[in-house]
Amino acid sequence: MRVPAANEPIVAKSGTKKRRRFGCLGVLLAIAVVVGVVYLAVLGLKAIFKPGVANTGDVLYATVFDNPADTEWYQYQGALSTQITGGTMVISADTAKSGTYSDLNYIFRDFDAQVVARQVAGDDPYNEYGILFRYQDRDNFYMFKVRADGSYHITRNIKGKQEDLSAPHFAPEIAVGLTHINDLRVVGKGDHFQFYINGQLLTLCPKGTDKFSTWNGDQCLSNNKQTSQELIDSTFPEGKLALGVYEDASAIQVAFSNFLLMRPAG
Repeated sequence: MRVPAANEPIVAKSGTKKRRRFGCLGVLLAIAVVVGVVYLAVLGLKAIFKPGVANTGDVLYATVFDNPADTEWYQYQGALSTQITGGTMVISADTAKSGTYSDLNYIFRDFDAQVVARQVAGDDPYNEYGILFRYQDRDNFYMFKVRADGSYHITRNIKGKQEDLSAPHFAPEIAVGLTHINDLRVVGKGDHFQFYINGQLLTLCPKGTDKFSTWNGDQCLSNNKQTSQELIDSTFPEGKLALGVYEDASAIQVAFSNFLLMRPAG
């Protein structure tokens, strides 16, 4: 179901006399329609806009994963599986050293994406889950990853080759262990990106002109030993968003819920 954009006109078919007679009623109905649109958007119905097209609404897309037959998200079954069930997007991997994802079938440029993640199976500390962004295809994308051991990192895949744009680092904000919930958020504006876990803006260790991003405890050794609260990279100017997991040595299953995509502020 499509929610009208805020600047989309509402057309009423009526004659001049009827407009005069019911003018006040028409104003009240118009207000009710606008309030209803906002309410529906909050509930998780969609308002999709093409990349780069100006709009006056803040919500670009939202879902509570309540439709198992939803074709806007990529779903499949097997050792690698993505399935909408029970109000969640459940993503599973049962093949060592493999990752899988479900991508949303729309392309975005600037975005503010949030999702709630709960790991429901898998005790390998090196298993990972998170948000893929500026996704081009299976070999080209960025990913914000949370590890089961309580660390996070930002990776970039180019032609299937992965590198850390900010190496793994522990964060006390990450809830570890099965059934614990983490709220993940990525904000992308042009070639600038910021990352949040449970409302906390994360600190990154960019690689800068160094070959690798390198943390040593809480000290960043790359990028002239300068940390940053944003990542700057222009490899992919636009792309899809996706949710995904990675299995290191034992199976992993993560339930994602309450996916919200906003137009970034500023």
